[in-house]
Amino acid sequence: MNETDESWQWGEAPDHNLISEAHWPLIANNLSLSDRELQVCQRLLDGLTREAIAKSLGIKYRTVRQYLEQLHEKLKVNNRVALVLRVIQVRDSLIKQDAISRAMRTEGPRTKPSPSIEVISKNHFQTPQAQQSHTTKNTQVTKNSQSTNQEPDDP
Repeated sequence: MNETDESWQWGEAPDHNLISEAHWPLIANNLSLSDRELQVCQRLLDGLTREAIAKSLGIKYRTVRQYLEQLHEKLKVNNRVALVLRVIQVRDSLIKQDAISRAMRTEGPRTKPSPSIEVISKNHFQTPQAQQSHTTKNTQVTKNSQSTNQEPDDP
């Protein structure tokens, strides 16, 4: 019996593009792709073979192979699967950056803790004045304990 969970779906369905048209210029800029490298990359992510890429761009198969080799070198990958994963990785980082910048515009920058507060432990904070007072008390306790440990002076 083959049961499937109808509520579960892939994030990127086969009929949808992995990369939106709006992200391609940003990806090309981020990876320093030429216009033709970008076109080859787009078609590769659409699932086209080298032959189909060549036909769609009106170039020779060998030229597509050269562009793929250039892309492999430029993106420091060894095969087409790694190339696709690298492009998706860049897309994801751009989406994350965009989300962060949108959040910053709506929420404003987060405030940093006051520089006059010093973290003492995981759950305690102390101002420099309180720390100085604490240090002075410890010094007095140390002096008192030293004086009690010493033998009294003979007159």
